[in-house]
Amino acid sequence: MLFLPMAAWAQKQYFLPTVTPLDDEKDRPMIEVYLPQQPNGCAVVLCPGGAMRWLSWESDVVKMASFLNEHGIAAIGLRYHLNKAPMPQGMKMPPMVDVTHPEAFPQADANPMHTASGDSIIQLAAQDAKAAIRMVREHADEWHISKDKIGFLGFSAGGGVAIAATMSADSMERPNFLCTNFGPSLMPVTVPQDAPPLLIMTRVDHPNVAAGLVALFMEWKKAGANAELHMYGDGKGPYELMPRTGETTTETWSSQMIHWLKAKGFIGNSLAQDQKKMNAFIDQLMSKMTVEEKLGQMNLLPGTSATTGELKDSPLLSLIEQGKLGTVLNQTGVEGIRQLQDAAKRSRLGIPVLVGMDVIHGYETIFPIPLGMSCSWDLEAIEQAARIAAKEATADGICWTYSPMVDIALDARWGRIAEGNGEDPFLGSRIAEALVRGYQGNYGPENMMACVKHYALYGGAEAGRDYNTVDMSHVRMYNQYFPPYEAAAKAGAGSVMTSFNIVDYTPATANKWLIDDVLRKQWGWDGFVVTDYGSIAEITKHGLGDLQQASVLALKAGTDMDMCAEGFIKTLEQSLKEGKVTMAEIDQACRRVLEAKYILGLFENPYRFLDPKRRDTDIYTPEHRQAARQLATESFVLLKNENGLLPLKKQGKIALIGPMADNRINMAGTWAPTATNERYATLKEAMEKALAGKATVSYVQGCNFTSDSTIQKDGGFYRQTPFKDAEQLKREALQIARDADVIVCAMGESAEMSGECSSRAMLEIFDNQRKLLEALLELGKPLVVLNFAGRPTVLTWENSHVPAILQVWFGGSEAGDAICDVLFGDKVPCGKLTTSMPQATGQEPLYYNYLPTGRPVGEDLDSFTKFASNYFDVRNDPLFPFGFGLSYTTFEYSNIRLDGRKASVTVTNTGDYDGDEIVQLYIHDVVASITRPVKELKGFQRIHLKKGESKEVTFEITDDLLKFYNSSLDYVLEPGDFEIMIGPDSSLKHLKKALMTVD
Repeated sequence: MLFLPMAAWAQKQYFLPTVTPLDDEKDRPMIEVYLPQQPNGCAVVLCPGGAMRWLSWESDVVKMASFLNEHGIAAIGLRYHLNKAPMPQGMKMPPMVDVTHPEAFPQADANPMHTASGDSIIQLAAQDAKAAIRMVREHADEWHISKDKIGFLGFSAGGGVAIAATMSADSMERPNFLCTNFGPSLMPVTVPQDAPPLLIMTRVDHPNVAAGLVALFMEWKKAGANAELHMYGDGKGPYELMPRTGETTTETWSSQMIHWLKAKGFIGNSLAQDQKKMNAFIDQLMSKMTVEEKLGQMNLLPGTSATTGELKDSPLLSLIEQGKLGTVLNQTGVEGIRQLQDAAKRSRLGIPVLVGMDVIHGYETIFPIPLGMSCSWDLEAIEQAARIAAKEATADGICWTYSPMVDIALDARWGRIAEGNGEDPFLGSRIAEALVRGYQGNYGPENMMACVKHYALYGGAEAGRDYNTVDMSHVRMYNQYFPPYEAAAKAGAGSVMTSFNIVDYTPATANKWLIDDVLRKQWGWDGFVVTDYGSIAEITKHGLGDLQQASVLALKAGTDMDMCAEGFIKTLEQSLKEGKVTMAEIDQACRRVLEAKYILGLFENPYRFLDPKRRDTDIYTPEHRQAARQLATESFVLLKNENGLLPLKKQGKIALIGPMADNRINMAGTWAPTATNERYATLKEAMEKALAGKATVSYVQGCNFTSDSTIQKDGGFYRQTPFKDAEQLKREALQIARDADVIVCAMGESAEMSGECSSRAMLEIFDNQRKLLEALLELGKPLVVLNFAGRPTVLTWENSHVPAILQVWFGGSEAGDAICDVLFGDKVPCGKLTTSMPQATGQEPLYYNYLPTGRPVGEDLDSFTKFASNYFDVRNDPLFPFGFGLSYTTFEYSNIRLDGRKASVTVTNTGDYDGDEIVQLYIHDVVASITRPVKELKGFQRIHLKKGESKEVTFEITDDLLKFYNSSLDYVLEPGDFEIMIGPDSSLKHLKKALMTVD
C-alpha cells in the first residue's frame, strides 16, 4: 500500500473552512489523503466522530485508511486536531474529536447529540462534507478516482451527523454511497428520491444509537432508496468500540463494508475490476501463444525444495524458459522464486509463474489445525488467521494457497478430518467464507489466492479410508455436503481443487456435471479448476482409459490445470490433432489460468511478492504470535472438570508426563510444511515459564505413543519420536508422580497420526497410554489429561476415570503457552466441539444432524430396545455431542420467546468466572415433502458474560434458514411447523424448544 505517513502529512494537507473562527491555525480541520498503490477507482471520505476520543485509539483514521488501501480504495481522512481529550500514554497520533465541532455544544465530554441543536450540527458538518467531497471530485483524475464511486464513511456520533449532513448537501456534492458505523443521527433528515445506497452497522446496547439509526434507515426506505441495517449486540458498554466478544470489531466491520461495496458495484478486484481491459490483454497475449505454450500454462509441477534454496540446476527453469510450465508448488523463499520468475522473463512471451503452497493453518506463525480453529466458532479470529497466513506467505514469495479445505467429514477414522471444519454444513459454510476473505482480501500485495478443496465430497470416503469410494444421493450432496463449497465459491475464491474420489461413479477430476454444471453454471463461479496431486493419472486406475484418454476427460469436464500428472502437457496436443479435444477447450482452460495471474498482479509486476525486506518484518511477528495464541486458547474444549479441578493453582509440585509434554516437532500439528519447529516452545518449556517462582515442574516422557513401534513409526511419518523402553518410562513417571501434588498428562496422537493418509481403524487412546493412566490414577492424586488429537477420539474409559480432560487438538506454534493460559486460569475455556465424539469406534460415521428412522430411540436412552434402531452394546448418542464444551463458569438458559420470526433467550452466567458462551440455534422441519434431519444448526452467537450477568440473545429466522433441496433439487421453503431449539450444544436434553408455524 502507499499512504502518506505522519512525516509527510504536509505534502497533502488541505484546510477546510469552518463556520466559527477558531483560536489557532493548528485547530483547523484538515484532510489527509491516502492513495493506494493499486487504485480501483473508488474513494471514501472518512469522518470519525467525537466518541473516538474515548473509544479505541487503534481504530483511527490511519488504521482505516490502511485497510481501505489494501482494497485499492483511496481514503480521504477528514480530521480535527483540537486536542480536547487527554493523550493516552504512548499515543503518537493527535487525538481526534468530533467532526461536528465542539464549539456547537458546551460539554466536551458529552454526546453532542444530547447537547446541541440538530440544525447547527448539520450545518457545520454539511459544510465540511461538501468541501471534502468537492475536493475529491476536483482531484479525481489525478488520484485515479471515478467521480461516480465516491462515498462517505462515518464513525461514532459525528459519523451519524456526517450521514445526515451529506443529505443536506446539494446534489452536485452528494456522494454516491454512504456508510456509518454507530452514529445516532437523531436529527430529522429529508431524504431525496435520488439518495445513494446506505449501509448502517450499529450495536443494540446503546439505545440512542440504535433508535437514531433505525429512524434513519426507515427514512431511507420510505424514500424508496437502497438501505441496509445490520445491528450487533452484547457490547459491554455504550462506548466500547471493540469489546472482546459479541459484536463486530472495526476490522471485521470494515471487511463487511468492503463486501457491501463490491455487491453494490462500487469496487471490484483492485487489479481485475476492469473486465474489458483484462480480456483485451489476455486476447492479445493468447493470439501469440502456441499450443504448447498454452498447455504449459495448464501444467503444474513441484519445486525442488519446500525451503529457501538455489535452483541453478533445477529442470524447472528450463521448462519455464521453454513455455512448458506455468505454475510451481512447494517452492518457498524469495530468492528461489525470483529465479523462477527470471526464467519466465527469459521465455518467449515472458508469462510470469504462479507459485502455490499448502498454507493450511499458518505459514511460520502456526495457528491450531483447522478442526481446532473451527471449535472456536470465532469467525473474526479465523478470518484474521487466514489474513496473517497470507501476509507471511506472500512475504516469502507465495501467492496461491491450497486452502481452505471445506469437506464435510462425518467419520473420525478419516485422517483429513483434521484439515476441515467438522461435520456441520452451516458452520462449515461460514468458516469457508471467512477463510476466503482472509486469504484473498482484495488481492493486495499481502493477499494470496485461495484454492477451495476438495471438490467434491472427499470427506464422505467409505470406511474413513483416504482416497476411497464416495457414493451418495444428489439430495444429500446438495443439503449436507455442497453448502461449504458453494459458500466459498460465492465468497469469490479464485480457484478450486478437484478431489481424488469418484462422484456418481466418475472421478471428480473428470466429472463434467460436478465441475461445469454445478460449480460454474449453477453457482456462477468463474475461477480456475486445478486437480489434486496426480489425479489425472489416477483416472486410469479407476478404469477410464490411459493417460491420454484421462486427460481428454478432465479437460472436457472443465479442469483447467493438471497438478503433477503431466497429462495435459504430454498428450493434449496429440488429442487436438486427433479431434478428441478442441482448440476452444484448450483456450478456455488456458485463459482461466492467465486470468488468475492477471488478478494477482503478476503481469504488471512478476516480482510483486518478492520483497526481501518483508521476511524480517512480516513473518512470525509478536502480533501474529499473540493472535495465534489467543485463537489456540479459544480452540481448546473442556470435556470434563470434576469438582472444579481446573483451573490449576500456580503452586506446589506438578508432574508433567506424556509423549506430547516435551515434543517440539509435533506441537504445530499436521499440514504445517513451512513451520519452523525449532522456534516453538514445548509444553514443558511453556509451563516452566508460566510457573517460574510459583511452582515446580517435574517432567518425564512416561510412555511411547503406542506399544507397537511399527505403528508409532508409520504414524510419525517424517516427525519421528524415538521409541524407548516402555518399562523404564513407566517407572520414571510413577516416581515423579508420587512426589507431586497434581499430575498433568499430555497424551493422545502425534501430529502425523491425523491428516492425509492417516486413517485409523480404532479411535481409542492407545493401550500403553491407558495403562499408564491406570497406574497414575492408583496414586490418588488429582490428574488432568490434555488430549492431543487431530480428530475426535474415543475417551469413554477416560471420561469414566479421569477427573479432568481438556481437548487441545494441535494448537500450533503458540500451543504451549496457550495451554498454560487455560490450564492455570489466565483464560477461561470456551471452545465447542464441531464434531461428535463417539463412545465407540463402531458408531462411526457419527453426526448430530442425522435423519430420523421409522423405529427411533431417544438420544439418551440407557437401555437396549429390541426391534428399534439401536445397538445392544452401546447407546446411540455420542460421548460428547456436537457443539459441546464446558467452561470454568456455568450458564443458564431461559425458555425461548417467539416474536414472529424472532426467537430469543436470556442467558445468565451463574458461575464464579467471567466467560464466553456460544449460543446455538437449531431448527427441525417437522413435516416436509422429504425426510429432514432431526435438527440442523442454523445460527450461533458468541457472547461474553461477567459473573452474574444476563443477556438476551435473539435470532431472526429468515426464509433461507428454513429452505432445503427437495427430491427435485429445487431449493424450497415448505409452509408448516418448525421446531426452534436454542441451547449450549446439540443435545436435545440441553436445548430449549418452541414451535413456530410458517404459513
